[in-house]
Amino acid sequence: MRVQEPRVKPDLRGEDLHAADLRQADLSAADLRQADLSEANLSWANLKEANLHEANLRRVNFHEANLRRADLSQADLRGADLLWSTGLTREQIAKAKTDQTTKLPDYLSF
Repeated sequence: MRVQEPRVKPDLRGEDLHAADLRQADLSAADLRQADLSEANLSWANLKEANLHEANLRRVNFHEANLRRADLSQADLRGADLLWSTGLTREQIAKAKTDQTTKLPDYLSF
């Protein structure tokens, strides 16, 4: 359990987590490269420093999710709701795949 072993870094590379309910999950520093998280609920999740390289994040709910220093390079964020996420930067968004259906915080709207 992460609370008892905070140094443990979950290895979820390539896992199928489609439509998973991951509300309030502590996924800080997790390896989620190429994972399918499409349509998952990541509200209030801690994704600080998580590796989401090439992850499928289509239509994910990131309400109040912490994305500080998360690697979003080549991640598919089309249709994702990032309006109320925290720690998100222009640099992270520039490296990800987005489109007109991606909901970004006002300070990142293009």
